[in-house]
Amino acid sequence: MLRNMKRRTVAYLISGAAVLAVIGFGLTTALASSPSGPEGSVPAPAPGSAVAQLSAAAKASFGVFAQPQGSPEDLRFVDEVSSGDRSLALDPNSVRLAQSSDGIEVRVAGDSESVCLVGRIPGQAVWGACGRESAAATPATPVIATTGYPAGTVSQPGGQHAVTALFPDGATNVALTSPSGSVTSVGIVNNTIAVIAADDDTLSWTGPEGKTYSSPLPH
Repeated sequence: MLRNMKRRTVAYLISGAAVLAVIGFGLTTALASSPSGPEGSVPAPAPGSAVAQLSAAAKASFGVFAQPQGSPEDLRFVDEVSSGDRSLALDPNSVRLAQSSDGIEVRVAGDSESVCLVGRIPGQAVWGACGRESAAATPATPVIATTGYPAGTVSQPGGQHAVTALFPDGATNVALTSPSGSVTSVGIVNNTIAVIAADDDTLSWTGPEGKTYSSPLPH
């Protein structure tokens, strides 16, 4: 499974441009649709063990890293979310702007052991999540991160979330399903999604091997 990590959500008040408190920075574990879910676990990298160089495995599993390198501004937003996590040593040259759609920007980065994604609603919120590369590349356990929506609100039952996720190459059929059974397809852009969803929606996807997985949205 993916490792749980401290979550940091940085929200900005539109009036006065005051920065709200850091809420957290983390990783959610997406469970397979089978009752047992994925077996086994992958320990988090030991603090200080990561090297600031994107792994060859990450390049092979996530085509987004073949995109042009991000700008200094992209790096700044990634650093804003990941700073302080001693298990990370993100490679500045690995930062990519994966997509900007529905008012949400998604950036990715990595080091020798982990991959991370950072969501941003310009001028309002920045949030993110990381996972060990070997787990993130497993179809059952993509990296998923959310923040309360409208930006800056605290995630709560009955509310909405801005949702981002990082899928390995070959993943397809991403969708959100409501408790009533309504299904909304979600497009994958450069291994990532960016969408506004209801608190009780379920995220589902098909792995490159053809198996279907699902996960409740993390809070």
